[in-house]
Amino acid sequence: MKKIFCFFRKNTLLKGSIIIFIGSIITNLGTYLFHLSMGRMLGPANYGILESLISLSYFLGIPMGVLGLIVVKYISQENKNKEKISLFVRKLFLKMSLYGFWVLLAFLLSFPILKNLLKINSFFLFFGLGVASYLSIYLTIFSSALQGIMRFTELSFFSIFTSWSKLIVAVVLVLAGLKVEGAIYAMVLS
Repeated sequence: MKKIFCFFRKNTLLKGSIIIFIGSIITNLGTYLFHLSMGRMLGPANYGILESLISLSYFLGIPMGVLGLIVVKYISQENKNKEKISLFVRKLFLKMSLYGFWVLLAFLLSFPILKNLLKINSFFLFFGLGVASYLSIYLTIFSSALQGIMRFTELSFFSIFTSWSKLIVAVVLVLAGLKVEGAIYAMVLS
């Protein structure tokens, strides 16, 4: 048993995998409770609106998935050179902020088309979704950088905090009477 424990402790990949696995379970529990509580608190019609907007955010998040893979690959290759990693992350923050702003602007300008497509007339909801998607640029870069330098504990805590803060803020805002807007802006605030 002692040999097995020493093997787990020395093997960083295995140790990191276990940390990520446990962190993912806790994160996904927070996400599940978010959807469960929003479904109960908002009712069928408003929850349908929320899920339509969340589905749209998944579409907007496709480039973030690609960006995350690029960041992890670059940083893991430059793992020993902290100056190169720092410079890369700073340049990426600046470039992606600019590109993200233009995508946000294009998304907001497409509101007349999207409102007819989704049958949602609230610009406030689309604005919140756009801002949340814009901020996901920073979340993606940050979490991918943590993954690239193999800081799995910090990455897990980051994911857990994001998921559970979204749940708590959404419940508070929906109870305050903001309904779907409260759930969308909880994504922004988390």
